[in-house]
Amino acid sequence: MSSNAVRYSPSYTIADYALWEGDWELWNGVAVCMSPAPTPMHQLVATNIAAEIRDQLRRNPDCRCLVLAETDWQIDNATVVRPDVSRIVSWFRHAECQQAADGDGATDGEEGDLEGDVVHGESQQR
Repeated sequence: MSSNAVRYSPSYTIADYALWEGDWELWNGVAVCMSPAPTPMHQLVATNIAAEIRDQLRRNPDCRCLVLAETDWQIDNATVVRPDVSRIVSWFRHAECQQAADGDGATDGEEGDLEGDVVHGESQQR
């Protein structure tokens, strides 16, 4: 037997997300609890993917990208995700890109746009 009752589903924003403790993502206003820790195999795969992308980017003399792991990406006011591997593009000058990629120091420019979700951990809705 089905019900015609309206089911209440709370909708959260980035302001709510900023107050939460633990590992969460926000998908179109829906709170999603992330699994506590990735497995060693998951981490190995994510690390290998990040290293391969970084190596490919370093071969390009016009590199304007960085590869990062586990960085919050705010898509809009109701969506924040944390891809396992992300590529930041466009706002870095080549010298800053190479310096940061080589681990010689942080850039002093603005952060770039995050793109892609190469590997993403398991999750469950709140």
